[in-house]
Amino acid sequence: MDNIPTPQKPTTPVAPVPPKETPKEYLGFTPKVIRTMRSDMVEAIKGQNGVSGSSVAPADAKRIAIPPRPQIPQAPKAPQAPASAVSAPVPTPARPSAPVIKVAIEQSTPSHFLKRTMIVMLVLLILIGGGWATYKYIFPRLTAVNFSSISFPTFGFGKTPEPITPVPLTPVVVTPPPPLIVSQSEKRFTVNSQPSQDLFSMVSTERTLGGSPDEIKNLDFVEEVSGAQGIETKTVPLSRIITLSGVSTPDILVRSIEKSMVGLLGENTSYTPFIVLKVSAYDTGFAGMLAWEQNLPRFFDAVFGTRIAFQATAKLKFRDVVIATHDARVLGGTPDLTVAYMFVDPETIIVAGSTTALEKLAPLVSTK
Repeated sequence: MDNIPTPQKPTTPVAPVPPKETPKEYLGFTPKVIRTMRSDMVEAIKGQNGVSGSSVAPADAKRIAIPPRPQIPQAPKAPQAPASAVSAPVPTPARPSAPVIKVAIEQSTPSHFLKRTMIVMLVLLILIGGGWATYKYIFPRLTAVNFSSISFPTFGFGKTPEPITPVPLTPVVVTPPPPLIVSQSEKRFTVNSQPSQDLFSMVSTERTLGGSPDEIKNLDFVEEVSGAQGIETKTVPLSRIITLSGVSTPDILVRSIEKSMVGLLGENTSYTPFIVLKVSAYDTGFAGMLAWEQNLPRFFDAVFGTRIAFQATAKLKFRDVVIATHDARVLGGTPDLTVAYMFVDPETIIVAGSTTALEKLAPLVSTK
């Protein structure tokens, strides 16, 4: 009974495990074997049984390495077939080693030599083409240029450049505007060199000297100012003369005056004073003259030394008359010792010390 072998459960054939795909990074390299306790047990079984370590199942290795546990009594099992009837264990196919891929090393071709040759040929073609274009188109033009006539800068070296002769500039002659009345003589008075009383005394003396008949003398009032080239003279406007006289004058008339002239007209044995005004508009000029009629005789007496206001009485007023085909206003009294004014055109006014002076000056006034 003891020699009867215990029947064993037939072992199911194990299908061979397909080899795993070897990663691409391991191609051409032999994996390194790592020794562990399990691999040592497989080597021990191999030495005792004389079988390949790869054919020993992991379970058998565990049974050999670990002492058997005490068996618990179990019920008798069904008889098994003799050991001779059991098929031999199917050895597990060994895992195929990673295929070794031989990488063919290409032989280097002389492509770099071909590239260098092409670059050299291209550079030669460019140089030949540029030289031909220079000879064909640029060189003929350079031969026509006279380099001796071209002046190159020396930057302070070499020949000293010839001094440049400055070209004389033609002075610009500014034509002054035409005077309101062309005069035959002129008398200049400096305003800021003497008091106003002395200034007007000199004007009165000049009036009483007398002159040739119909002679026109321009009285030029100037002041001396300091300029870039020393002392310069500047023409004084009529508004400044009005201020120096101390006689009240309407502002509407003073603001409208754009140009003026103060002069003397030769009559008999003395000069007759007159003033020519260029105003901005007829309305402002006419309104200003109407407002100035009350103080106009006193202005003539203060500036020219006349006695018109002394002889005039309260009954004498300005009246409308026609002189030389122009409307005029005259202060009643002696015709040769009075004040009269008229508009030669809508913007030009003549104020004189007699009606005869208005008749002579009206044709001479420039309306430009």
